[in-house]
Amino acid sequence: MKYGIIGTAGHVDHGKTVLIKALTGTDTDRLAEEKCRGITIDLGFAHLDWPDGTQAGIVDVPGHEKFIKNMLAGAGGIDLALLVVAADEGVMPQTVEHLDILSLLGIRDGIVALTKADLADADWLEMIRKQVQDLVRGTFLEGAPILPVSAVTGSGIPELNEQLHSLVLHTKEKSTLAPFRLPIDRVFSVDGFGTVVTGTLTEGVIRVGDPVELTPSGLTSRVRNIQVHGQDTETAYAGQRAALNLPSLKKEELHRGDAAVKPGSVRPSRMLDVRLRCLPDAHRTILSGSQVHLYHGASVQLAKAVLLDRDELPPGAQCFAQLRLTEPLAARQGLTLSLDLPEHPIPSVTGDEEKLMQLLSILLSNALSYTPKGGSITIRLKTKGRAHLLSVEDTGIGITKEEQPHIFDRFYRTEKSRSTNGHFGLGLSIAYEIVTAHGGKIEVEDNTPNGSIFTVTL
Repeated sequence: MKYGIIGTAGHVDHGKTVLIKALTGTDTDRLAEEKCRGITIDLGFAHLDWPDGTQAGIVDVPGHEKFIKNMLAGAGGIDLALLVVAADEGVMPQTVEHLDILSLLGIRDGIVALTKADLADADWLEMIRKQVQDLVRGTFLEGAPILPVSAVTGSGIPELNEQLHSLVLHTKEKSTLAPFRLPIDRVFSVDGFGTVVTGTLTEGVIRVGDPVELTPSGLTSRVRNIQVHGQDTETAYAGQRAALNLPSLKKEELHRGDAAVKPGSVRPSRMLDVRLRCLPDAHRTILSGSQVHLYHGASVQLAKAVLLDRDELPPGAQCFAQLRLTEPLAARQGLTLSLDLPEHPIPSVTGDEEKLMQLLSILLSNALSYTPKGGSITIRLKTKGRAHLLSVEDTGIGITKEEQPHIFDRFYRTEKSRSTNGHFGLGLSIAYEIVTAHGGKIEVEDNTPNGSIFTVTL
């Protein structure tokens, strides 16, 4: 059986909720205020089931700019995008913004629905179609189907249903072997059952009776009941939207943005090493040390963005950065990070704490960049006489003998696959400068086929 999550996107009042109701029979506007105002404020959910057993959850996100936080809360776990553009209005500001968000999230496939097609004649529809084609050129939606539909007349709805079925069938399988992980997007209580949380199971398998850890709080519980698409089930699989009954916890103890995980599988952190990208049409340059909002799963919090190889990031550029968070966050890339530390106490090192932290961040970011998912990174610390040896080992693609003498040179250019945009950038040269300023040395060793080893001696 194949499972997938479809996420809507598009400008406010372009007919996302009405379209979902036409596809599924479910009205995803569940709040009284939403009914009154006629717009989606918070996340809504529905599901599609096809005769061959294929299932899809649908996340209906708000289109209004004031509720962009809620839109992002629902966009994190989706496999496919359903970009909605009203045929009578065409592309609008939130259409562009939502498409940018989906691109940043790495969504790889989707479809465009031209809603309210009954309000436009053939010539106007063709003009809007070309407008949409221009919008999606160079994005993951380039070449995607663009279907005129009408929730009023039913025109195009069967064709859209068929296209969505085909896309779900071809979505990449999520891992059922990894420990389960469910970012929580709703928390509520049910009389006679207690606390219920919902979310999209991003990986793994969860069963009735399984122990659960809530991160970052560390609270624990056990699953008493599971529902998928409104039906009781013993097991939920990666790619499904699920509701978990956690009776031993109080509603007030849980929040949107928490994650239900296999106990011990995730360790919250206040620092994340990331590749930071500033959109070409962004209205500001990101300065090192700037505060940014971090959206991860269904959570949002403030973070300080420390750029690792530059002082500023202009629109259209990208670089590696370290996000220093205000609160712990449970994030996982899919790599195994191991620490190999001596049992005996380690003598302290005299130096600039900020610079030494930057050094470690650069080496970790370098390892993360060139280690595929499923690989591992090991940080080793040992003493040799009065010297301290720090090594970062990865199982990535390695470094050729030709590259090794130049790897710490500023903007050394290479045609090899390890480079980014044809050069190593400034990160490793900055690492070299930090080490030499502390009177130490840094060396690199190719460990093919097991990646590379960077060793710092202080």
